Amino acid sequence: MPENDSVSVRIEALAAQLDGWGCTPEEIDEVRRAQGVDLPRSYETFLRVLGRDGGGLMGGTEVCFGEIAQVRRWAIDLLEENRAQHPDEEVFRLPDDAVVISSHQGYVFEFVRTSLGDDPPVEWWSEGSTSLGRSTVGAASIADWLERELVARDRRSEEALRSHRRSIQAMRRRRFQPEMCPTCGGNLQWRGEIVYQAGDPNSGRDRQIAMCAAEGRSFWRWGDEPDTPLR
Repeated sequence: MPENDSVSVRIEALAAQLDGWGCTPEEIDEVRRAQGVDLPRSYETFLRVLGRDGGGLMGGTEVCFGEIAQVRRWAIDLLEENRAQHPDEEVFRLPDDAVVISSHQGYVFEFVRTSLGDDPPVEWWSEGSTSLGRSTVGAASIADWLERELVARDRRSEEALRSHRRSIQAMRRRRFQPEMCPTCGGNLQWRGEIVYQAGDPNSGRDRQIAMCAAEGRSFWRWGDEPDTPLR
């Protein structure tokens, strides 16, 4: 793919800004097979430059390689469940050319349509919506979808938000670079928590905690310092 491809240039610039980690060509082919349809060029670019860690965006959402193998099936199952629960209502049907690009908490998914060109809009559907019969356009393109997530704000400071993104990246990257217990070499089970400075509700910093079941002990490190030893 040409480096100056206008469909890809904004996505590539965002990936550089986020220090993203992309998929291999073989992994992109695996996504294509799982979806059962061709991938739009913009989504292929996302996978190529951000597919393994998502740039730390969209924590809690299945959006990266290793998480998305089943999202199309999940979306279809969710729609079928809602069709059974609402027999008197029209419930949306996933288009045959849809590529499901994310699933969040089991009740909402996002997709793009290959028939709409190299750079289609991102649409979403949500359980509990007031309009179960249709999807909604959430972003004009994959690049807009990423930029929307990048500028999303909560009460935390800019520093805390950057820390949170680095922590999400680190957790996703462990899928490809597993980390073993530093004392026994066994498997670790990971969870995260947010630590706040006293009196500052905007100061949240992610801490990652690793539990070794074999030894019955836990370790931790700051999520935005993934290369430091576990404590």
